[in-house]
Amino acid sequence: MPGDLRTSPKIPGCARLFLVQQAVYEISHDLGSRPEWVTIPLRCPLDLLAIASE
Repeated sequence: MPGDLRTSPKIPGCARLFLVQQAVYEISHDLGSRPEWVTIPLRCPLDLLAIASE
């Protein structure tokens, strides 16, 4: 799937920073308004960590 972090080539540092910042915002928002959805934005930082460890 295009845009899937798990299959993307290396992500530039500034794009990675943006993705982490956006994920933190989304996690915070979802915890406050729809906690059952929090697993969705949690995937982004976890995927980035998996890519970094490869």
